[in-house]
Amino acid sequence: MLLVCALAAGEFALANLMVGSGWKTFPVYQAQIQGVDGRTGSAMAVMLLAFTFLVSMVLIYITTRDRRGRSASVTAMANK
Repeated sequence: MLLVCALAAGEFALANLMVGSGWKTFPVYQAQIQGVDGRTGSAMAVMLLAFTFLVSMVLIYITTRDRRGRSASVTAMANK
């Protein structure tokens, strides 16, 4: 839990340094909302976690699908 908090704080600091105060990136916006309403900030964190999980699963599916197709064709060619 401490590692997650440290990473989140580092992401906020890096995003704030890179874009300045003129742009609102997700970590900056989430920090501002967290100060106003903790439930909304927590809901945003859960949505980001779900989005990250979904993107990860799609990428895993795409990469394993390509490997299966390539390995099957290589095996078939080797058996000939």
